[in-house]
Amino acid sequence: MKPLLLFLLIVCIGCASIAPAIAALPYSPSQPTVSVVLFSDTPGLWQDNSGVIAAGLIVISTPSGAEVLVDGAVPGTTPCTLPGLPSGVHIITIRMNGYKDWTRTVLIRDRHTVTLNAVLIPCQATPVPTISPKPTLTRPSITPPGTPIPSFTICPTLTTKPTLTHPSITPLGTPIPAPSMQIVSIPPGGAVVADGISRGITPCTLSGLSTGIHIIAIKADGYSEQSRIILIRPGESKVIEFTMVPAGSGE
Repeated sequence: MKPLLLFLLIVCIGCASIAPAIAALPYSPSQPTVSVVLFSDTPGLWQDNSGVIAAGLIVISTPSGAEVLVDGAVPGTTPCTLPGLPSGVHIITIRMNGYKDWTRTVLIRDRHTVTLNAVLIPCQATPVPTISPKPTLTRPSITPPGTPIPSFTICPTLTTKPTLTHPSITPLGTPIPAPSMQIVSIPPGGAVVADGISRGITPCTLSGLSTGIHIIAIKADGYSEQSRIILIRPGESKVIEFTMVPAGSGE
């Protein structure tokens, strides 16, 4: 029992001797106050004359002269430098008359500097509706009694009779020219096959054809075969154009 009492007595005497020393220590806040701030040679660092490192914020806007709000407080206008900010998340708002508010959430870490460059967007002016003037009502003029009625010409006088022209009519028995087709290909030089019969190389003219349906095909080395079904009438002359597609192109 006596050793325990002796231990407690020693502890009490020690605490009483340490208490005045603790009371004499100066108060220091959790976040250092930077009195004279210099821009460090190391990018992203702010330090005071005592060597304390703190976080910082540089705010630039276009146009300049905008009001800066940090968590609702107004520390200045752009361009401005805000050193010694507490580390953590801050809400930065930049506002200016005639422009939309610019707001960002910024995470500031210890020993780092954040630069914000805000481009402000002008507010669109509300268009003023155009009011059209009221229409002016005019009363029709009334002809006074006794005013002579003007004369009107009902039908104009025809001085000459119009000449009627009749379309030309082909006399009976006139021979109708045989139908023909001119075959053209891009590129030229394709072999022309009409109804299964080789008829030459493009460009060429197929004459002496019978009226009705004909199958025209074009073949050329390195190109896919092209074919069409052509209807030709009596006395008709047609120009048929083929665009050749390289073989293997998938078209």
